[in-house]
Amino acid sequence: MLLHCKSRVPFYRDLICEDTARRRPLDALAELTLANKAKIRANYLGFISSDLIRRRSDRELMQDLLNDRSNFANDTEVRLSNGDSIFLEKTSGSTGIPLKIVKSREERIIAGKSLWRLRKALDSSVSPMSLFPFEHAPLGFSFPYDLSDYSPENLRNILAEIGRRGYTWLHGHPQGIEWWAEAVLDDPSMQGLVRFSYIESNGSKLSPESRSLIQRAFACPVIDHYGCMEVWTVAYECRLQRLHVNEELILAEILGERGETISEPGRMGRLFITSLGSFAMPFLRYDLGDWVEYTGSNCDCGNRSPTIQVVPGRPNERIAGREDLFGRDVFGKVTRFLYGAYAIQYSQIRVVQTRPDTFQVYVSDFAGDRAEFTARFLEVSRALLSSDRIRIEMRFVEPNAPIFSDHPYDLFICRCNDPEDPLARSLKEGAGSR
Repeated sequence: MLLHCKSRVPFYRDLICEDTARRRPLDALAELTLANKAKIRANYLGFISSDLIRRRSDRELMQDLLNDRSNFANDTEVRLSNGDSIFLEKTSGSTGIPLKIVKSREERIIAGKSLWRLRKALDSSVSPMSLFPFEHAPLGFSFPYDLSDYSPENLRNILAEIGRRGYTWLHGHPQGIEWWAEAVLDDPSMQGLVRFSYIESNGSKLSPESRSLIQRAFACPVIDHYGCMEVWTVAYECRLQRLHVNEELILAEILGERGETISEPGRMGRLFITSLGSFAMPFLRYDLGDWVEYTGSNCDCGNRSPTIQVVPGRPNERIAGREDLFGRDVFGKVTRFLYGAYAIQYSQIRVVQTRPDTFQVYVSDFAGDRAEFTARFLEVSRALLSSDRIRIEMRFVEPNAPIFSDHPYDLFICRCNDPEDPLARSLKEGAGSR
């Protein structure tokens, strides 16, 4: 990978030493500057392999596709001048502007096979035909019921159809699965509609409380898949529910606040990854934005790869002004209380904090008294946040509104904590928000 980047990736040509081939790879890697989303967004073409840019038309195509104004669906296939295909992906954008990512067809196949090997280590019978995609549905997948409708009647139909089709694995975001689990626990007659062997949580930190609730509802283990769009699988849990680094695809570094390498179990640091199979757009010493605790490499499951525990709390997950509180926890309590106490119906909800005392609440497909819902939401929010200064800007929107497009199951996003967030910068500069 280092030799490839030295010869073919512009950003690294002058950073990687000429004698890299004669040195220990880890020593050469440790000398490289750290990379992050902002650095890549500022110089996309510098991080793309020259193998993909053989003609002026290829360069112009990349410039058009990778600028911040371009918009494309995930998994968009694009043909280069030589006839080869590349695939365009993007991060959720929950921490600001989405990062555009380029992969070759071969790289996606390798990443996909790696994930399936991890799944089969738990259950040799699992296959694409037995895994229900609550999220990341494959091309051509069809299902007769709306997965964003959490009403008890619709959920009963969903679970009955999943059971009828014989799915034994469920893959999805922990927030969405938790909403299903709460409904099932409220109506235990739904528990017999489907029998899962495993539930795979993906897309957000799986809290112990969420794991416990989901396992009680569906009577099966919940496995955490720590992934990112850049490399797909960063780490995956074993049968003992310990999170193992996926050394087949990445090299992981945990760095302390002074840049020192963390190698003692029990210590926390920031996680940086180096992709081992991403040659179209390599990631070397790349900051994922997460803090993790190193928990050792001796696991009774027999896997000797390092184990980590993700520490919850990206800046955009915490409530600004109350950094001890996570937005999804606070507003999860608000929505659960209102849903249970007032039988309010809606399909999606998202809370966006734009100022320390201001929260925009987007609700789609709402059925009920809007004025009462707004007043109750404000009342409960103020009680949980212990502040009468809280303002709620309620916005009732159509299903699948753009506000939900980046990640439909992220209940809360703070837009005034993250220094990379354009809105955060505008707030600090006094520009305010609309």
